[in-house]
Amino acid sequence: MRPITFNFGNLAAASATNIALSQGPITGGNSVTLNGSTVVGGVAILDQARRVLITSVGNDSGITFTVTGTNRYNAVMSETLTGGNVGAVNTNNDFLTVTKIVANGTTASTITVGTTTIASIMVPLEMYGNPTNISLNFVVTGTVNYTVNETWDDPYNLVGLYPANQYPPNWVALAALTGKTTTSQAGLTATARALQVVINSGSGSLLCEIVQAGILTV
Repeated sequence: MRPITFNFGNLAAASATNIALSQGPITGGNSVTLNGSTVVGGVAILDQARRVLITSVGNDSGITFTVTGTNRYNAVMSETLTGGNVGAVNTNNDFLTVTKIVANGTTASTITVGTTTIASIMVPLEMYGNPTNISLNFVVTGTVNYTVNETWDDPYNLVGLYPANQYPPNWVALAALTGKTTTSQAGLTATARALQVVINSGSGSLLCEIVQAGILTV
């Protein structure tokens, strides 16, 4: 496989209100008003694809919120998450834009919507390389905490062609690349279907280098 090299990071500071300012109670079935600092023309446009944060002043654990928007590739997507109990919950997917947030029940009190410190990017791997050795190198610039996950599930199973437990993929953290804050290297000897580079916190960036040995076989 041709080496993959890309830069990832330099996230804007997280904000609990940059998508929606404090409002509520939100009546079930109604949309949250998107009026935070990232909103233009009714759409929240984030600096990079990243996790969306919903903070509840009351107990909203009995209702769900459906977040709709687009991913880093401008494909429409949505995610439904259970509300928090006097606290915050965040999406598992990364949104580049948010176009709508709907609660399926009336919130207990007010809520705000913003972004976390977390963002991630997926890197597909070649399943049929031989040998399967994969070298990973992550060069840190500035301050950043990051983790690298792997999956054996199909990361493109978007239409239910395989068992439901394969999407979203089951990501497993690589022990050698969990919660790292410095330049680090690691190797894999068994081919996963994809890697996920996750920035947990920090305003710094990563130079990500992934090299997979082998040639295609049929």
